[in-house]
Amino acid sequence: MLRLENCDLGPSSEPVLRDVSVDVGTGEFWVIIGPNGSGKTTLVRSFLGLLPPLSGRIVGPGEPGFGKRVAYVPQQAELTETLPTTPREWVRLGLTGLGLSRAERRERSRAALLQMRLSEIAHRDLSRLSAGQRQRAMVARALARQAALIVLDEPTEGLDAESREILFDALDTHHANDGTVVVVTHRQEEAAGRAARLAVVDGGRVRTQGVSR
Repeated sequence: MLRLENCDLGPSSEPVLRDVSVDVGTGEFWVIIGPNGSGKTTLVRSFLGLLPPLSGRIVGPGEPGFGKRVAYVPQQAELTETLPTTPREWVRLGLTGLGLSRAERRERSRAALLQMRLSEIAHRDLSRLSAGQRQRAMVARALARQAALIVLDEPTEGLDAESREILFDALDTHHANDGTVVVVTHRQEEAAGRAARLAVVDGGRVRTQGVSR
């Protein structure tokens, strides 16, 4: 799916992460853990092709069609208070550029909102929903793309237990259908019983390992 080979990574000439080698295979479930400020977001931006390596090579991002095969859930949605939108509209906007018919966009949106248990509030103003509901709407938007790879940056921050369960049930379903999942978190317990691969980010390095499930 994507591969980093001996990469130094950072937004400037001084690397945040050094000599990073990570190989994310198709259909794998990864959890990236590490303390706040350790460089997890730097690693994610590199995965998405948003941050070119200072040295080394990244395979995957930049290839034709890569963007259409990836869905990204950031830590917070960028909502414009002066331009109200609903969860239904928000999810459908995420399908722009995929070349889908109106009927297919409608059906994908409906299914994703149902999966994230947002159907009953799909018509409400998104900015007025709870933090957990907005986060679930962001995940629904990613699921509707039916992307080969879903990358989520700290998706459980501020979520209650019910919302976390809904979130991970959806990701488990995506993974069971041969989708690749990468979840970034500082909560190590979220890898337990779920991830097959673990990347530990700390001290400017990334260490990868398999996880017994």
